[in-house]
Amino acid sequence: MSTVFTRRNAMLGWLAWSLIRRRLRRRTEAAVAGLADLVETPTKRHRLRNVVVLGAVAAGGYALWQKVRGGGGADDRWETYEPSYSSAAEEPRGAASADGGAPVPAEEPGPAAA
Repeated sequence: MSTVFTRRNAMLGWLAWSLIRRRLRRRTEAAVAGLADLVETPTKRHRLRNVVVLGAVAAGGYALWQKVRGGGGADDRWETYEPSYSSAAEEPRGAASADGGAPVPAEEPGPAAA
């Protein structure tokens, strides 16, 4: 009974693969050499663009770092937060009234329900 995977077939496959690989390598080296003539050297315009992009990335990174670190004062607004109430009915118990008078008395706890 003959099998597909024999030493002879393995040797022929390895030889074919080696030759194909060598041929492809030579073709790509020739193509890359041909492309080297088409590539131009960077000009001042390209360098300026690179510097501008690098500066923008650096500024974005710094802003992100400030945001993550917690600096920048954006969170300071909550330290001085005072809610505004539109009517006396919405005022919490024990807080000063809107007109500056005496605080609204807190409700006294009633007798315990049995």
